[in-house]
Amino acid sequence: MEENVKKECRFKSFMKNFKKPTWLLSLAMILVLLGSIFAQMANTSFYKVDVDEVTLETGNNNGKLSGLLYMPDTCSNDKPCPLIITTHGYLNSKEMQDAPAIELSKRGYIVLALDMYDHGDSTWDTPATFTFWQTALWDAVKVMYEKDYVLKAADGDGMIAVSGHSMGGFSSHLAIYWDELNYQEMVAADPTTAHRKIAINLAAGADFKRMESPDARTPEEMRVIKSHEEILATYADRTSGTIAGHFDEFFFLDRGSEIVAGDSSSGYNFPNDTVVYKDFVDTDTGRYYLGNGTNLGVDEEYAAGVFYDVKLDDDGNYVTTGETYTGQRVIYTPYETHPQNHFSTESTAYMIEFYNEAFEYQMGLHADLDFNALDLTSGGGQTWWLKEGFEFVAMIGLFLAIIPMITLLLKVPFFASVVTVEGETVTSEEEVSEDNKKANKGKKIGLVISSLLVSLIPAYYFPTFITKSADLSIFTRIAEGIIYILFVLIVALWVAVIVSRVSKGEETTNKASAYAWKVTKSCLVVALIALALRYLCVNAGDILKEGYWWNAPTTNSIGYWALISACISLLSLVITHYTVNKKDGATIKSYGLKASLKQVGIAFVLALAVIVGIYVIVFLVDLIFKTDFRLWVYAVKTFGAHHFVAFLKYTPVFFIYYFINAIVVAVNTKDVKGFKGYLYAMALNAGGLILFLIWHYGKLFLTGVGAFPTLALQPILLYGLIPSLALAAVFAKKIYEKTNNVWVAAFLNSMLFTLITVANTTIYLLSM
Repeated sequence: MEENVKKECRFKSFMKNFKKPTWLLSLAMILVLLGSIFAQMANTSFYKVDVDEVTLETGNNNGKLSGLLYMPDTCSNDKPCPLIITTHGYLNSKEMQDAPAIELSKRGYIVLALDMYDHGDSTWDTPATFTFWQTALWDAVKVMYEKDYVLKAADGDGMIAVSGHSMGGFSSHLAIYWDELNYQEMVAADPTTAHRKIAINLAAGADFKRMESPDARTPEEMRVIKSHEEILATYADRTSGTIAGHFDEFFFLDRGSEIVAGDSSSGYNFPNDTVVYKDFVDTDTGRYYLGNGTNLGVDEEYAAGVFYDVKLDDDGNYVTTGETYTGQRVIYTPYETHPQNHFSTESTAYMIEFYNEAFEYQMGLHADLDFNALDLTSGGGQTWWLKEGFEFVAMIGLFLAIIPMITLLLKVPFFASVVTVEGETVTSEEEVSEDNKKANKGKKIGLVISSLLVSLIPAYYFPTFITKSADLSIFTRIAEGIIYILFVLIVALWVAVIVSRVSKGEETTNKASAYAWKVTKSCLVVALIALALRYLCVNAGDILKEGYWWNAPTTNSIGYWALISACISLLSLVITHYTVNKKDGATIKSYGLKASLKQVGIAFVLALAVIVGIYVIVFLVDLIFKTDFRLWVYAVKTFGAHHFVAFLKYTPVFFIYYFINAIVVAVNTKDVKGFKGYLYAMALNAGGLILFLIWHYGKLFLTGVGAFPTLALQPILLYGLIPSLALAAVFAKKIYEKTNNVWVAAFLNSMLFTLITVANTTIYLLSM
């Protein structure tokens, strides 16, 4: 018994020490260090692959392409190996290619995980928006082809594969196009030296039919779709593969037979509903891609995962005999959504299978290449997920470090003054009891209203806000209705004052006048917020409009959602304050707003100090381990000068949201203690959006049609937004408990999550 008591005491002592900020910060740093070390081990296939960040000077509009080069220890200038250049989709960066980079490099391939222009660390003088994908992979191919460690046949043909997810898949198709044009030009000049640099392409989550004109340089010109014949004629004897998920939100539905037949009268328009089940192999387009039946026997049908030989004549038409180019085609159809492709053991297995088959075939076309000398099958099972898992551990440590950092800094006299000292009010027990009854009633009403308006309405209307659709007129009418009601109320009150002046005594008139002024001021505040809501709705097209200044397109969409959500939250807070909370004695201190100008400034400096500390760790980990902090699409990573400029522009926008959000969290959760309080805070911020995703994708997987079948991109944005909102809720609640005001949390959340957002998305560097 005595021994058990001692053990219990030791445990309590340990837990008490564990809660100390120095212990918690130490634990956080241990998680960061161990997570980064083990992530590096997985990334380098336990140090059998050298991983370095490289920059390619392309000469295309002052272009610089950044990439992570995975060099197996079996490859060198003296022993060249096949090269795979793989890249990301519209909103991502090179780190999203962890799975192919790790799995293929450990099997003997050199892999370059590439940032396309306007993404990650790659920059150029952008000629127009949405043009980054048109030449990015081809520009990388031209530079990498010249490297001695890249395998080439005696005739100059390169053993290079190009691959990408989504927009990166479009870029891989266009790289083939450019390579073939370059080859034909060499043939015309000197056939004896003509060669193709690219032998293979694999597009994941990208329909080759969506490839627009490669000659386009403006958004208007980019709507010209090339025919099947023009596209497929450039494949020649290359091997081409497509990963077409059954639940891909964007692609793999037939657009219409006019693209196949060239007869616009026989087709149909591409449907708006794209978030549906599809089977690319069983479409006219898929069958045409695989050979249009010329490579099938009698009564045979195309199947997923099967390589088909195709034969084309000089004009790119499918044939069965004669002088032809002979290549390979294959389609894989995993049961996945679009973003699952790059976080999937199934798709990764298909990639491994594809490249082993494709390179064996392509090297077999060249007698001088010794395929067997390459160790292409070693490495056992997939290990890329280990890197993701350990980076997630490191990310937990990084976020875990924030609160103890703040706690320790608050011990410094300069920062300690940011804390708002709570005053004490002496009342009788009877008064306290009555006050508590009123306060509890007001709090319950406030909690219900805030929960509904802050969480459910912005989530329910997420498609409306994020797309700035015509349904915004609902909120325009609501705002106008509120303004109209308040106007009528103010007029009625002052009419009553005038009547009182005529018929009542001076004392009654003075009381009525004072009350009217009090209500009028409250109504004007509410009316101003309603007017702001109306402005956001009526002028949606001009707010955060994509261009030279607002140059992060999806950040613009999220920013607009944040502004209108903040406006609705503020409207809810103010109405609740004037109708319920003020009667219970609520003041600005009740909302965490009480602070001097000096305290607000110190709060900003404190938040900035924490952000600097966090990103010093991020940059050091990148420098030492070549890893970042992530799980799937959500990541804390290094940033460049162009990201920092975007951060300065967008932070004030998101500060509006996170400032009001910090008040909402503080007001609604201050009396909910412990773990339940944090869960409630996270539910307020992200609960509605989580329900939105569950409903949307649950319906897609159960019925084959998404809840919002026309919304392809917008729900995917929530994969990154929801974690930020959940974390912001935790930080807002915890920091409020430590400072008794919302200022530190508002500054911290707006800076941290804006920087995370802009460092992980498209930033157009538009030329003036």
